[in-house]
Amino acid sequence: MEENIKIPEAFKGIYDSLTDEQKEKAKACKDADELLKFAGEEGIEIPDEMLDAAAGGALVKITDKYGYITWNVYRNGIRSKIFKWDEFDKAKQFAETNHISTEIKTQEEAEAERRC
Repeated sequence: MEENIKIPEAFKGIYDSLTDEQKEKAKACKDADELLKFAGEEGIEIPDEMLDAAAGGALVKITDKYGYITWNVYRNGIRSKIFKWDEFDKAKQFAETNHISTEIKTQEEAEAERRC
């Protein structure tokens, strides 16, 4: 299989079920962001491993109407993990492990990064 990017193992299983036209489009993707966009446009379920391969994401501090704080990790504009207020170090470590920026953003900024 010729490709411009290294397609994650989780996506290779899906690749076999694609039509010839979809396979050509997938092979033409130059990076993980393009592959994510392609999958979203084609209605293909995106495995976590695929999301992990994508650049980007955000660490978001959310304070609810009662003043409770949670740390939320967003990938591709979608909340993927929630940590309690006292688990900032765990949230930061999770973000770093998954190649997600640890710059704290607002929920609106994180959701605006949605690519699909």
